Amino acid sequence: MVGPYERGDLNVFQKITKADSSLRNDQVRVVGIFVSSDSREESWAAAIDPSGSVLDHLQIPRSRDLRAKKLKAFIKANRPHVVCVSTSAGQASRYMMDTLVDRRSGQHGEPKTGVLADAHREYQRERGDYDDEDEEEEVWKQCSLAPVKDDVACVFARSTRGEKEFADFSVNQRAAVGLARYLQDPLVEFAGMWTTMDSSGNFGHEMFSLRLHPLQDQVPPQQLLKVWTHRMMDAVSAVGVDINHAAEHEHAVGLLQFVPGLGPRKAFKLRERLGTVLGGVVPSRKALLSSQVLKSLVYTNAAGFLRIRERGKLAEQLEGQLDPFDDTRVHPECYNTQDWAQRICANALDVQVNQLDLTAYADELQRQGEGKRAQQLDSIVEEIRYPYRHGNDEMINQMVVHVDRRMPYSTPGEDELFEWLTGETDATLREGVLVPVRIMRHNDAGVRVRLEGGPGLFGFVPGDYVTDDVLPPDPITGQGVVKENQLMEAAIIKVDKARFELKLSLRKSDTMPDPDKALKDDDEFLGLAFEQPLDSDMRRIF
Repeated sequence: MVGPYERGDLNVFQKITKADSSLRNDQVRVVGIFVSSDSREESWAAAIDPSGSVLDHLQIPRSRDLRAKKLKAFIKANRPHVVCVSTSAGQASRYMMDTLVDRRSGQHGEPKTGVLADAHREYQRERGDYDDEDEEEEVWKQCSLAPVKDDVACVFARSTRGEKEFADFSVNQRAAVGLARYLQDPLVEFAGMWTTMDSSGNFGHEMFSLRLHPLQDQVPPQQLLKVWTHRMMDAVSAVGVDINHAAEHEHAVGLLQFVPGLGPRKAFKLRERLGTVLGGVVPSRKALLSSQVLKSLVYTNAAGFLRIRERGKLAEQLEGQLDPFDDTRVHPECYNTQDWAQRICANALDVQVNQLDLTAYADELQRQGEGKRAQQLDSIVEEIRYPYRHGNDEMINQMVVHVDRRMPYSTPGEDELFEWLTGETDATLREGVLVPVRIMRHNDAGVRVRLEGGPGLFGFVPGDYVTDDVLPPDPITGQGVVKENQLMEAAIIKVDKARFELKLSLRKSDTMPDPDKALKDDDEFLGLAFEQPLDSDMRRIF
């Protein structure tokens, strides 16, 4: 599973540090823009804070100039680290991305243009030359653009949980919120799909709205749910759950059911008891057991995956008083009950962890009858240094430590972005495939067309590919061969994914190929090509 968006304005040490929570990589502000594919519906932008709560929203104007003006003011006011744009609207999504970041700018040393760059420049101009040290709030240093596949956001927008959380929002408004939250942490949004039960008593039925694999329809639904459940448990176990964040924010509560030892019903009871017994705030892992919010066996199974983090209400109440090991994978029975573990944990806090002689310490523990603890000590020290994260000394030196153990977020490549924006793949759109096109206009070089009833792709037919005739009425423009607004069938010559354009042919020799040639091509594809012609006797047999 893909991890959360990682801030580009932080170095590797700021991404993993606990010293300044305002600079942690998980403190990401996001603006989500959902572009409507229906001209009768409005597009919306939503800004969320690092906890996923909505800060502001904007109905995006249809006028191009007014749209740029409103978006610039909205982005400058909310100072996001990243702006994400939905991709299901195809060409409209591309236009929105071009409004935010002009693809033609930033070349040959020129400054970038577009709404994001203009908003940041205006912010810097208004801010002046203040020193960073004198600024109480974090300085807005960078804002990136991220295209995002919006299928998960659309499911949230039309779900009962989405309607319950944002009853006054339109579907597209809720989709903008879901899009921003998905980029902030995909796991939270996937877990949210498991919070409602269907008529059969199963959780996770919303997952069937997603197309995760082309052959998923061939697998029985119950088997799919079982596999998806196990995969979610693996992902949640790898990154843990901030129990206070889940208790405080409705959209994050779905994570709790995938904590080992819980499940949907125990997770619901846990959140309910957190409010009645602990007032909605868990100060430590021990409090879950001492207050009997969790029974002993459930606590033993779940405690190592429940994180106590200095954020939200807890940060306000117990600033600087938290047990640092409550935000690690180290189980509380280890650092609360084992003398040897308490000593190593105390030493790890008093000195630099990398200065500890773990080999000597492990030998001493073995002499004292504590058993072989070398491997366990290594795991504890690594977890203390990089809690719930994917990192080690070698990765630190290479500056590649990530916020957690999931596959790090990366900008979609050319093929992936093309598929998101068009819905087409190499299997559906490739050389030789016939597609319906609408003639738009002629020019000296050939014919400009638009794919009919599809993803908003445009194509170009060079003059040489308009007709097979040697002397058509007008061999350059195709005048007399094609007419504007005419619907025709064209053959794909080349797919230019970078420009989202097709090179096409209208020649009958390409659109109505020789059947003998087609048969030969099929034989070669199936590995049935014959090197020698069949003799007369063989021809009679077949």
